[in-house]
Amino acid sequence: KLKDGHPAIREKAAYELGRIGDPKAVQPLIQVIADESENVRFAIMWALNKLQAKDAIEPIEKLIEAEKGSTRYKVANYNYQLLAARLSRTH
Repeated sequence: KLKDGHPAIREKAAYELGRIGDPKAVQPLIQVIADESENVRFAIMWALNKLQAKDAIEPIEKLIEAEKGSTRYKVANYNYQLLAARLSRTH
């Protein structure tokens, strides 16, 4: 469902994966980290944070660098930056 054509379904899928709490959800979430919908990106952030997904730090940093200067994802990428910092400080 993370690759569904409807953003609302992708968003709900990301939230549900975070709620379930299964570490196997980390890689599928990382694969869609650059979703075109900001709402979906925020759901992915929430899920990755909930899962304490340290594996997401590098992909997040690459995404931020690739979209540097983008005004469309400025807020989302700032929050991704905060998430990467928070994940790097977790045990």
